Amino acid sequence: MINLPSPGLWDAVERLAPLTGAAPVPAAKRVRGYRYEPDKFTAAGLTPVPSETVRAPRVTECPLIFNFRHYQGLAPELGHCFTSETPTGR
Repeated sequence: MINLPSPGLWDAVERLAPLTGAAPVPAAKRVRGYRYEPDKFTAAGLTPVPSETVRAPRVTECPLIFNFRHYQGLAPELGHCFTSETPTGR
């Protein structure tokens, strides 16, 4: 899931920057000033909506959203193999 915000969403993106949904906050994030926030959408003033192809929610306010799945596996004839489904977007 990639939600691309418009310039008008800059303040919301900045409100998200120091937040993590991980509890407890991992040490590497804690030393950089992150804090735990269980509802990052509300904290940033954004609206989540269910995605069509992945579990992560979309951000309603973002004008450009890509839903995609990425797979990593092994193909005997190729070694490591990486594939992605064609993204869908709005």
